Amino acid sequence: MSNSTQIRTENGQRVYVSEKPAPILKNSGLIPVIHHLKQLKFISGLEKALGPTFSKLRPIKGQRENKYSNIDLLIQRFVALIAGYEDLNDHDVLGFDECFRTVLGREIASCSTLCRFERGIEQDTIDAGNKFLVDLWLKWGRRTKVIVIDADNTPVETF
Repeated sequence: MSNSTQIRTENGQRVYVSEKPAPILKNSGLIPVIHHLKQLKFISGLEKALGPTFSKLRPIKGQRENKYSNIDLLIQRFVALIAGYEDLNDHDVLGFDECFRTVLGREIASCSTLCRFERGIEQDTIDAGNKFLVDLWLKWGRRTKVIVIDADNTPVETF
């Protein structure tokens, strides 16, 4: 590239800064979000909170190692949800999104890999994750007298 400056990210990826106009990336807002989550040690805290319940999800089978760690898959799913991609099928398309791959710092797992991962999650892992999120809210959330927890998005009157 002419008239450009090359820099490297902490993952070793090349980033070119140029005077030429570039296409607007749909998911570029994820970059500061992930940066902020890393500063808060959210990802490492979540991995620690899930602990042994999390590591037994996808054990290494035989000589073949898994291409993605459990935390890689969870963070990919989490970042996609932040960006508004709730369906697993969206991940096959996100694999072509430069910004999404840059945010994760690696190749994107397919929707079938994520499906197998999600189906293997057991209740004790979900409970540990929920406890982590509640503790995080109590530590960093706004101080209010009442917390309303809406368990799902079904519009049902609660009495």
